[in-house]
Amino acid sequence: MLDGPKSLVMEGELTIYTALDKKAEILSHLKSGKKLEVDLSKISEIDAAGIQLMILARREAHVAGKELNFIVNSNIQQTLELARLTEPLLGTGPMNS
Repeated sequence: MLDGPKSLVMEGELTIYTALDKKAEILSHLKSGKKLEVDLSKISEIDAAGIQLMILARREAHVAGKELNFIVNSNIQQTLELARLTEPLLGTGPMNS
């Protein structure tokens, strides 16, 4: 039996107003398996708090020895490109501690 990724689909905003609730949701799902896929393609808005949450999730996964992948829409992709975080968050680039 293959241990496929657990999927978590998020909708709405990923902003300072929703980050705390979404953080709990992501970290809870991260504990449930070795691989997690977080689908952010339905997120309508992201801000610095949302990006910080993505960084936190990536670091927590790394520390726990788990695989975490994000699926993003073009708006999030553009935001990450502007912040020069595309490779570390969506690719295989390192997250500096």
